[in-house]
Amino acid sequence: DSAMRIVASVLHLGSLRFAACSRDGQDGVAIENTDKAALVCELLGLEQQQMHKVLEHKTLEDPLTKKTIHMPHNAQSASYTRHGMAKVIYARLFDWLVQRINESMGGTHGKSRQELRRIGLLDIYGFEVFEWNSFEQLCINFANEKLQQHFNSHMFTLEQQLYTEEGITWSHITWQDNREIIDALEKKPLGLFCIVDSECLMPNAKDETCLNKIYNSFKTSKIVYKPSRFASSNFAVAHYAGEVIY
Repeated sequence: DSAMRIVASVLHLGSLRFAACSRDGQDGVAIENTDKAALVCELLGLEQQQMHKVLEHKTLEDPLTKKTIHMPHNAQSASYTRHGMAKVIYARLFDWLVQRINESMGGTHGKSRQELRRIGLLDIYGFEVFEWNSFEQLCINFANEKLQQHFNSHMFTLEQQLYTEEGITWSHITWQDNREIIDALEKKPLGLFCIVDSECLMPNAKDETCLNKIYNSFKTSKIVYKPSRFASSNFAVAHYAGEVIY
């Protein structure tokens, strides 16, 4: 129940809105939807006054007198404080859950490793396709291309080879090899990442110069290509899971 209350508080914390107001002759903000703030405080066991103080004022220390100074937040800094609070609460909940799982999985003192309970998690399919795909999505999708190849190699190539060696009767399984896609992205010297790395070392490099080099290097490629006949700042990659425009 406590974990669910904390997760709920994080979600409600993200819904808090701030309205401009005047505080002691200075511009400041106040929590607009106080009902949400009250709910967050109830879930976390906090006093509402504490919540308002943290989200509506920032605390500074005078470098000369060492006195604590409370200054009103503006809307942006109050929003940053709200986001920071949510991240810290969620991170500490996650750390606590990991600790509890580790303690639970540890078993009774004196048991061997073979007797201990264990759990394994693997997320292999994680291709990302958004309306706006940046370098981060390219790296994530490349990692998943490598994972897909590893999975295919073990589940199809090596297993079928083992069946053949052991004389097992079975029907051969055909599968799509994504080696060509991986080579287009990482193979030296003209793989996509190699071009990006090289362009980063150029003193006058721009997005346009990098894009032109990608277009020129993959003129006839069906893996990395220009997604449209018209001028644009995008390029496309035909991944194992489908096309992604970056």
